[in-house]
Amino acid sequence: MAVRYHSRKERLVPEYVCQRDGIEHAISICQRVIGDQIDKAVGKLLVESVAPLALEVTLSVQEELPARIEEVDKLRKKQVERARYEADLAQRRYLHVDPTNRLVADSLEADWNEKLRILTKAQEEYERQRHQDRVAVGETQRARIAVLASDFPRPWQDPNTSDRERKRMVRLLLADVTLIRGNRITVHVRFNGGAAKTLELPKPLTASELRMPPAEIVAEVDRLTEDYTDKQIAEILNQRGVSGWGQRFNRRIIARLRNARPICAGGSGSRSPRGSCFSSRRTFGAV
Repeated sequence: MAVRYHSRKERLVPEYVCQRDGIEHAISICQRVIGDQIDKAVGKLLVESVAPLALEVTLSVQEELPARIEEVDKLRKKQVERARYEADLAQRRYLHVDPTNRLVADSLEADWNEKLRILTKAQEEYERQRHQDRVAVGETQRARIAVLASDFPRPWQDPNTSDRERKRMVRLLLADVTLIRGNRITVHVRFNGGAAKTLELPKPLTASELRMPPAEIVAEVDRLTEDYTDKQIAEILNQRGVSGWGQRFNRRIIARLRNARPICAGGSGSRSPRGSCFSSRRTFGAV
């Protein structure tokens, strides 16, 4: 699943999206799950689980790093070998050309020189990456991994730790996380080293559900609608000190509340000079 980020109340909220099939075949996205609660639950699981699993995970990571680096080194070496083959092929073409045909000879010589430049660049990049890999698995990196395993909660919970650093910690500790969306969200967490945990989480609320007003406020507006105008209802609620999403109620907010669910314009189930019962299909957040 790919991850997207949305800004909500001046903070980034992740969303996990299964979209590859939809992109490749122009069909609807398979599924999407808001990841805020999931990330918090996995973070809590890591804090609770790393201590007993620390030694096992640390050893697994220490063994896995050299193996992965060796795999990457083989891929880079193949790139160098491919560049060398192309350079040798260009050389053979140049050497077999009729020297009297200067136009073709000059073109093949230029191609040979270009392939030699590509080969030189590939060799230099290979040596540079190989040097970086040796530094990465040095004693300093191994010591950092050991400290992370033995004192994981402190850096994880530190407010100064960036999300980027937390992602790096997760990559060291977890092999993968599988999400299954049904009536609830099932989260299968697999640690490096083989240990696995399963979490059951409630389905996250959608953006429109988060913007829905509390039921008790809607009920009170429903009751007051029988005798008061929207402006009067707003004044009554403000006088009572009822919270209105961090702001004072006004006529427009009350009108939106009445549109949030079926409410009788003249009270529950009755008619009034202002009209009869109505039902709006719009959600509060969409008004």
